[in-house]
Amino acid sequence: WDNSISNFRNILTGAEYLLEILIDDFESGSFATKGWVTVNGGENDWYVGNAAKNSGTYGAYISNDLGVSNVYSSVGTTLDVSHVYIDVNIPSNAVNALFLEFDWRCEAEIGFDWGRVFNMPTSVVPIANVSNSVTYQIGPAELNNQFDFITERIALPLAGLT
Repeated sequence: WDNSISNFRNILTGAEYLLEILIDDFESGSFATKGWVTVNGGENDWYVGNAAKNSGTYGAYISNDLGVSNVYSSVGTTLDVSHVYIDVNIPSNAVNALFLEFDWRCEAEIGFDWGRVFNMPTSVVPIANVSNSVTYQIGPAELNNQFDFITERIALPLAGLT
């Protein structure tokens, strides 16, 4: 997926109060600016650059040529899994709806290449070339078959995270 914009919102009932916990459009040109961590698998890795973006100058995308393009490859029969994540402290007063919102597109082989979203405790650290447990998966099973950017909005569970 390209140009992930993570936007966590705590929507309180009544007065439509929004508490934005994190917004990142990657316009700094770096994952590190806001604290994103990449765990790359080696063949197709995460980059911030201008090869794929929804708007602005930069976006986050998968690349097989060090970020020059947003082209990926499928060589061999081994699993190639790359992760990009950020630890976010959810306020203790977050008792109503909390959402993750981002723009994405993924033009890839259906059933083979996709993006997924996980909401995991900070004690669970992603490992290169290892898929995360579906226990923590939220949103669609596969973000794929999308040729134009769309905005995804996924409700986050508040219970069970530490």
